[in-house]
Amino acid sequence: MPIMKKEYGVSLLLSILIYSILMSLFLPQTTASVVTLTANGDRNELSKGGEVWLSGIEFNGQKVKLADYQETGKWKRINGNIVYVPDQSVENLNLVLHFPNASDVCLIFNKHKWSGIVGIQDGEKYSELDLYDFAGEVKYQVENINPFEYSVTKILLSSLLIIFLAFLILRLLNSPYISSNSSKRRVTVCGFIFLAIMLLLQTFNIKYLIFDLLLGILVYKILYKSESFDDNKFKKYMALWGIILLCWFYQIIYMYEPHLASPWIVYAVLAGLYLLLVTAPGKGEKLGMCLTTVLSPILTFGIIEITSNAKWQSLSFNTSLVNILILTICSIIIINIFDYKKLGYYLVYFTSFILSVANYYVIQFKKFALMPSDMLQLRTAAAVAGDYQYNISTSIVMGFLLLMTSVVLTYLYIPNADWKLKEILKRKVIAFCAIAGLVLWTENVDFTQAYDVVKNDWDTSETYSQSGFALSFISYMQTMYPKKPKGYSLTRVAEILEPYSVNETSNTAEKPVIIVIMNESFTDLRILGDLKNTENVMGFLDSYDGFLEKGNTYVSVRGGGTCNSEFEFLTGNSMKYFSDTYPYTQFDFEGIPTLVTRLKEEGYKTVAMHPANPTNYKRQAVYKQMGFDQFYSVNDYEDYEKIFLDRVSDHDNYQELIKVVDSTTEPLFIFNVTLQNHGEYNIETLNPQNPLDLVNVDSAYSSYKDLQMFLSLINESNKALKSLIKHFEQEERPVIICFFGDHQPGCLDSELEKSIFEYDESQSELANNQRNFATPYFFWSNYDTEVKIEEAAANVTSPNYLASRLLNYAGLPMSAYERFLWEMQQNIGAANRFGYLGNDGVWYQYEGESPYSGWIDDYQILQYYHMFHN
Repeated sequence: MPIMKKEYGVSLLLSILIYSILMSLFLPQTTASVVTLTANGDRNELSKGGEVWLSGIEFNGQKVKLADYQETGKWKRINGNIVYVPDQSVENLNLVLHFPNASDVCLIFNKHKWSGIVGIQDGEKYSELDLYDFAGEVKYQVENINPFEYSVTKILLSSLLIIFLAFLILRLLNSPYISSNSSKRRVTVCGFIFLAIMLLLQTFNIKYLIFDLLLGILVYKILYKSESFDDNKFKKYMALWGIILLCWFYQIIYMYEPHLASPWIVYAVLAGLYLLLVTAPGKGEKLGMCLTTVLSPILTFGIIEITSNAKWQSLSFNTSLVNILILTICSIIIINIFDYKKLGYYLVYFTSFILSVANYYVIQFKKFALMPSDMLQLRTAAAVAGDYQYNISTSIVMGFLLLMTSVVLTYLYIPNADWKLKEILKRKVIAFCAIAGLVLWTENVDFTQAYDVVKNDWDTSETYSQSGFALSFISYMQTMYPKKPKGYSLTRVAEILEPYSVNETSNTAEKPVIIVIMNESFTDLRILGDLKNTENVMGFLDSYDGFLEKGNTYVSVRGGGTCNSEFEFLTGNSMKYFSDTYPYTQFDFEGIPTLVTRLKEEGYKTVAMHPANPTNYKRQAVYKQMGFDQFYSVNDYEDYEKIFLDRVSDHDNYQELIKVVDSTTEPLFIFNVTLQNHGEYNIETLNPQNPLDLVNVDSAYSSYKDLQMFLSLINESNKALKSLIKHFEQEERPVIICFFGDHQPGCLDSELEKSIFEYDESQSELANNQRNFATPYFFWSNYDTEVKIEEAAANVTSPNYLASRLLNYAGLPMSAYERFLWEMQQNIGAANRFGYLGNDGVWYQYEGESPYSGWIDDYQILQYYHMFHN
C-alpha cells in the first residue's frame, strides 16, 4: 500500500506541475501599458512655471489611489499628488507609470501659475501639455492600451489539456487507495476542479506557478498522509478550498481593478477567518453564542453601511442606534420564522449585502438611492440591469469580508433550533410579536420628524448617507401613499371644479391625428453649462421655425423612473403628491380619468408604443386599465436592427409609428415612448452592423466617452425627428405632434456633470437645481390650429400641463380638471416634484406660503379626488 500511495502521489504532483507549465504557456499573456512623463528641468519662459502636478488617474473608468503608484526620479509625493519640483539638475526627470490589463486610462494634471510643461511618451506618440494657468485641471487620455492578448490556438490547446487532465484525474480516482474512501474522493474531485479553474484564469507569472505547486503538495499531504478522514475534517478541507477559491478570484479581479483594496488585506482577513474556523475552542460556546447574537445586528448594520454609504463614518451615534434597532427587530422576525435557526441568520446577512450592493449600483446609475417603491418594480429593474457596466468597489469588498465574518461566527456559535413543538411555537410567537412591534412603531411614529431625517429630494443618496439605510428606507416608505389633503371633501371638490364645468364641443371640422412622443433621456445639456467647442447636436430643434411652441418642460425624475413622467402627462397629476412612489406599480388605474379616456370619448382609436418589455413598470396592465386599444411592445419591433444593445433606434421607432398612422383613417391617438437614448452610454456596445456617427466633443471633455456616446445618440434623435416632421409635412390629414424628454440621463460621469454645471449666483438654489430636471419639448402641426399661446407661457411648462395644451391645440373639448390645469398654468408656469414656478419668474418650494398657495392647495385636493375617490 505505501508503494501505491507513493506511486499515485508522485503521479499527482507531476500532473499538476506539467499542467501548470503548459497552461501558463498557452493561456493569454498579461501585457502592460507604459506611459513615461518627462518634466522640464528648468522653468519654461513661455509657461512661466516649472512644476508638474499629477493629481489623479482614472483606470478603467474608476479613480484610483495615487498611493498605488510609485514615484521615481525627482518626482515627490505632496498632499497626495505626485509632483515634480524643478531644480538646477536635468537628470532623473522621468516618471514611469505601468498600467497592467488596462482598457481605459486617463491622467489628470492640476494647473497652477507655478506649473510648466510635461512631456508624455505614450507608446510611439509623444505629446506635451502646458499646465500653466491660475487654476483648473487638464486630462490626458492614454492611447497605448495593451490588454490581455488572446489567441484561438491557445484556447483550443487549453481545452485539449483540460480533457487530458480529466482522464488523468479519473485514473487517480479509480485507484484502490482513493476509491476506498468516498470523502477523500469527493475532496479530490473538488480540489482538481478548483485547480483547473485557477489555471484557466491565470496568466504567466512565476509566483502563481509556485502557488500551484504548494497547493499540489497541500492536496498530497491532506489526502494521502491522513490516517483518518471524518466528516468534520471534510468540512474543514472544503472550507479551505472555499477560502483559496475566494483569494484566487479576488486576485483575478484585482488584476483588472487595481484601485481595489490590497489583496493582502483580503487574504489576511480570510486566512484569519479560516484559522478561527479550524481552531475555535469547544469551551465557552455559550459566551460565543451570546456575543454573536448581540453582534449580529451590528454586523448587519456594518454590512449595509460600509458597502453602500460612502459617508458611513460620519453617522451619529443616535442615528446608528436607531438603524441597529430597526435591523434587530427585522432580524428577530426572519430568524424566528425559519425553523433552521442558522438559515435565518444567513438570510439576514446575505439579504443585507444584496440590498446594499443594489443600493450602491442604483446610486451609481441613477444618482438616487434605492427607494421602497423600487421594490415594487423588480421585474423592470431586472429587465434593464444588463444594460449597465458593474465595477466592483473597495466598499463592496469590505462589505463582503464583513459578510464572511458574520457567516463564520454564526456557523461556529449559533446552534440549530430545537425541533420540539414547544420551541417551534415559541419562535413563531416571538416573530409575531416582533412584527406587531415593528408595525406599531412605523404606523404611530413619524420617523422623519422623530429621528431628524433630513430628506434631500434632489439627491436621496445624501439622505441615506446622513441617516443610514434602514432609517431612511422606512422614512420614505411612510410617505409612499398620499394622505388625504387638508380641507378635503367632496363638497370642496365640487366647489373647485364648478367654474370649469361647462359644456364644450369640438371646434374642429376634422379631428387631427394626435401623436405624443416621450423621448428617452432626450436632453439639451447646454442648460447645465457651456460645452465649449463640442459639436452642436440640437441643430434641428435650434434651427426649425415651424413649431407651434417649444421650450423646456420640468420633469420630476432623473436617470430613471420614465413611467412617472408618463403618469404626469397622461393624468395631469404631479409627482409632488406621489413623490416616493411609482404610481404605475402601486395603483389601480381602472376608472381613473386620463388623456386616453378623454380622447376615447371623442371617438379616437388609442395606441401605445414602446419598444421594450411590456411588463416593465406594469405597462401592459396599466395601459389596458387606462383604455388603450393596442400596445406595441418590443415583440412588434423584431424586424428592426438595434442601434446598440437591444435598443431600437428612434428612426426605426418612427417608421413603425408611420405604419400605424397609415393603417387607419379613423381619429387616432398614439402615445409613443422611445428607447434609443437609454443608458448606459458605452461606445463598445454599439452595433457594428448599424454604425453611429460619433460627434466631436471639446478637448476638455475628450476623456468622457460616455458624453460622446450620449451626444451622438441625441444627434441621431434630432435627425430622426427632422425626418418624421418632414414626412408629416406631406401628410394630407391634419396631424399634431407633442414631443418632450422624459428625464435627463443619470449615468453620465459625476465629475463630468460637475465640470459642466455652471451655478447661477443670481438664482436661488431651487432654481439652479431645477436645471437638472429640464428637458426640451415642442408642439407642431401640419395645419393652422388657429390657437395662439402667449409668448411668456410658451417656453416653460411641466408634463402635467402638456395634455391640456395638446387638447387646446387640437380644438377638442377639455374636462373640468383639464380646464383647471389650463388656467392654473397661466399662474404657475411649471410644477414638478420639487417646486413650482410662478408667473413672476420665481421658483417656490411647496412648504411655506406664496402668492400661489391657493392654486397648489386646490390642485392637491383635485389630484387626490381623481386618483382615489372619482
